[in-house]
Amino acid sequence: MQEGKCEVFLTFFQNPYKNPRLSARIHSSGRKEDEKRMKKYGKKFAALLLCACMLSGCTESTIINPPTEDILANLPQPTDEWLVWEQLWDDMSRFYADPEVYPFMDSIEGEVDTDNRTLRLVMLTNQTITREEAVEYVKEVVEGFAELVHEQNNDYTEPGEGTYGSYLDMYEIYLLVAPKDTRNDASTWIFEDTLPKDGYKEIGAEA
Repeated sequence: MQEGKCEVFLTFFQNPYKNPRLSARIHSSGRKEDEKRMKKYGKKFAALLLCACMLSGCTESTIINPPTEDILANLPQPTDEWLVWEQLWDDMSRFYADPEVYPFMDSIEGEVDTDNRTLRLVMLTNQTITREEAVEYVKEVVEGFAELVHEQNNDYTEPGEGTYGSYLDMYEIYLLVAPKDTRNDASTWIFEDTLPKDGYKEIGAEA
């Protein structure tokens, strides 16, 4: 760390009750006890922060500066629909291409066109799976996508019986599961389907 500078990292947690994959401990107690505890730990935290900054060469009187406009401009920005697509795609890959949970999965590729209301989800495998296994996996992916949209903007409903959530119900959704190495060879594709816009079709069902 350069002399005269001190970095502060913040971690943001989503609502653990909405997303079971995320967790956070929530404690509650009386207001007075909270205030006493905050004062007590506040003093300890201030002392530790001062020591850390002294050891790392923080000598300026102003240790923490507000983010500049340049920094804010480089952060992922929400769309008019109040969705941060960069975060959504990262979460999709983290949750549904996790080799420990889905060892047959290599990666997920997604493309959304908000003007024409189309969504493409291409799921590439590194192992052979059956069509039935692919259908079950795709159902989890589509429902998970809708849940992540709801997490970011709860004006959109979650998936349920006869719906993939109010956001995805507005989209035509193309779905493909294929081996990574032969993705361009349609004869090797494991599962392909299209869900219509403004209508419900069960994944894998005949049109």
